[in-house]
Amino acid sequence: MSPQGLWKLGLPLAVLGWTGLALATALLPPATLGMALALPLLALALTFTAALVIWGVASRLRLGDVGQQPALALRLGAWIGLWTAAVVGFRLIGQLTAVVALGLAIGFGLVEFFLRGLARQGAEPAKPRTR
Repeated sequence: MSPQGLWKLGLPLAVLGWTGLALATALLPPATLGMALALPLLALALTFTAALVIWGVASRLRLGDVGQQPALALRLGAWIGLWTAAVVGFRLIGQLTAVVALGLAIGFGLVEFFLRGLARQGAEPAKPRTR
């Protein structure tokens, strides 16, 4: 994904997510339907907002892979959006504790760590086998 592609994809979807979230919370009653619509819209809005901010900061500060590959910023934004929507969902049903929030964050962080490891492993040239 190119930086222009991230902006062309991210900015309209972030605006759409925030607008939809504002409309859903303003027009729908805080019942099951309203929350079922609000949580995915929150995840969408935060995913693309965070991706644009992460990529912008990382490219300005020249922070390794994230500043050079907008797809990584998009994936990090997706983790932030997913974590936030999950935390809000747990809060709404009254099941949020610090352990749950921290466990989700650590779990998502580990998945990202392993995904980056797999990407590095796939990018390295194969070593010849010796007998």
